[in-house]
Amino acid sequence: MGVVALSQGVRFSAPTLKRKEIKMEKSNEMLTKAWKEGRLKPGFYYVRYSYGNIGMEYAGKWYGKDGHLKRIGFDDDEIIKEVLELVPSYDIYRRMEALIHNGESAIETNRCLCEKLEELRDTVNRIFDGVRESEE
Repeated sequence: MGVVALSQGVRFSAPTLKRKEIKMEKSNEMLTKAWKEGRLKPGFYYVRYSYGNIGMEYAGKWYGKDGHLKRIGFDDDEIIKEVLELVPSYDIYRRMEALIHNGESAIETNRCLCEKLEELRDTVNRIFDGVRESEE
């Protein structure tokens, strides 16, 4: 978290993207490496195709003629450039959805408060002007 200083000495913590971007990049590299080595766990993954688009693919188990596990990979291995992330479960999806809704609610509340402060600015200025005049 980075600390951001505002006017009049007010400070708050703001998330920095660098750490998350680095973590995500390492995660992508690790998943791609695991896929190329045939160690990827079966499941649905977001992938980047060689032509640049992003899609979802299922990494399944591939067995040899002898019945032994040959590898774990995608149907179209040759067109996949990078494994980006495991597709989240429904429970995780619902939690992310709730977090987004809470964030949108907080943004709406902040917008309303900013509008109210703007409406009150003239009133507050008049009150302070009256106080200054009475002190003189």
